[in-house]
Amino acid sequence: MPNKNKYKRGGKKWGDSKLSPQMRGYLITCSATGKGEELGARDAIDLLQDFAPPPPPPPLSVRSETLDADGRETNAGTKSGGSEAGPAVDVEDNGDCDSASPSLGGDSSATTTAAAEAAEEDDIEAELAALKAEFKKPPAGVPKAKPRFASTATGCRGIRFIRNNELHHVDTVGKIMANVLETGEVRSRIVQRLVPVTHSCKAHMKDVGIGAKQAVAATLGVEGGAATRYSIMCKVRNNSSITDREIVDEVVRVLKEESPQHIYDRRQPTLVLVIEVLKSVCCMAMVPNFYKYAEYNMGKLAKAKRLHDEKGAPLPGDKPPQSDRYSSSGGGGGGKGGKKRAAADDAEGDGSRSKDPPVKSAYHIAMGF
Repeated sequence: MPNKNKYKRGGKKWGDSKLSPQMRGYLITCSATGKGEELGARDAIDLLQDFAPPPPPPPLSVRSETLDADGRETNAGTKSGGSEAGPAVDVEDNGDCDSASPSLGGDSSATTTAAAEAAEEDDIEAELAALKAEFKKPPAGVPKAKPRFASTATGCRGIRFIRNNELHHVDTVGKIMANVLETGEVRSRIVQRLVPVTHSCKAHMKDVGIGAKQAVAATLGVEGGAATRYSIMCKVRNNSSITDREIVDEVVRVLKEESPQHIYDRRQPTLVLVIEVLKSVCCMAMVPNFYKYAEYNMGKLAKAKRLHDEKGAPLPGDKPPQSDRYSSSGGGGGGKGGKKRAAADDAEGDGSRSKDPPVKSAYHIAMGF
């Protein structure tokens, strides 16, 4: 049987790296899979490049030390300020100079034109040398510059991760959502949600608790500071060894021990700790205006803005909707876990959910039950 592996195309696909712990960046959900994810990642990178702050200046490389002020390469034994020294020429003072001076004075215009052309050629050569130095491969020992935003596979269909090691993820996404809320327009038909990721770790309880402490400490501070009400939005994908309710309970317990001044409140939170578990990696970030920006869903936010302008429909508020009360707090909003949690909260008698009295049949009424 012939070996078909030799007919396969070599090399890695675009964005073939995988999501791993200790990565920072942005998490996007796409309305299409396969090639649609790659197109969505490109749209997200273009969007982030427009709204992200300017990148920091790159560090000086070894190659910059070998270029002079005009962008030309200098040899080891050549100074950047001058040229190689040639043999000394002695000029004798004789009468020929007086005889040559009239001829030089007569060709002054030609000499000026030749000097201008030589200067222009030098400028062109300097520009060409600078372009060659820019596109030439770096010398040995100098690492290749990495892209500012890089697409990364997550192992989950319809979800892509944009890797970026800077520290402005929450502010950048806030600017994008504010622009969508103001204009009602979305620049990508594929990208739906755009969530910042400030911390990532392994999807284990101990690591999740440590990562949550770091995320909260980076935003609120562990010691001191005013009390802040926060909520937790948790979603688990492609991982059967851990549940969203277990994560929420562990994070609340850890944060209560580390920073008791902050209050876990599902009804009126000021900030929301977004936790996304993708296979064996847990991504999280503490974000503001989570419900005001429609859970960072650009499509829903733009649609709500258009309905508000056309029909006067209300915009998404700062409070979580009552129908999504348990799903927004990490209970899943459905299934056995969410129903048990809802029944337990109703049994507490907090009065937030009104229960209709049971309907009695005619038999029960006649018998006096």
